[in-house]
Amino acid sequence: LITDDEPHIRRFLSYNVNQLGYQTTLASDGMECLEKLRTDSFSALLLDIRMPKADGLEVLTKVQQECPQMPVIMITTPW
Repeated sequence: LITDDEPHIRRFLSYNVNQLGYQTTLASDGMECLEKLRTDSFSALLLDIRMPKADGLEVLTKVQQECPQMPVIMITTPW
């Protein structure tokens, strides 16, 4: 599950992860990410830190509570 509020970053990450042979699902903000995590099963989460609605740190806290075994990779842009 790739979660980032920037469409071009989501597409870039999705393309590269797909090239490695993995399927991807995309979420555009923290709330959408949490909804998808509650309804589907994922192997890992790539999660932007700065997003609207629920930022990455809020989502990370919930993921650690609800899916403690879920690997999470936090990402952000320098600007």
